[in-house]
Amino acid sequence: MLGPVFPYGTLIINMSGSFIVGWFMIWTTERVLVDPRWRLFIVIGFCGGFTTFSSYAFETVAYFEQGQWMLMGSSILANNLLSLLAAMAGMALARVL
Repeated sequence: MLGPVFPYGTLIINMSGSFIVGWFMIWTTERVLVDPRWRLFIVIGFCGGFTTFSSYAFETVAYFEQGQWMLMGSSILANNLLSLLAAMAGMALARVL
């Protein structure tokens, strides 16, 4: 269905960044107290630079312009749903470790 055209790299980076943010925020607020400035630096600075929302947006709009409705819908669903699930997994992991 998605084939080699689908932007798997963007999806994997967005999922891993979401996982890191979920884990780090719970770990640094519930397990280890960290200065809020460090939390902002890691979450906004590192993870914000690491994840690829702008690439995701461009790729999805490009699919729209090309009439690639399945790829556009798949990109929207996969990036949003899987990134949310990755954040939830990171949060859950931080709470059990």
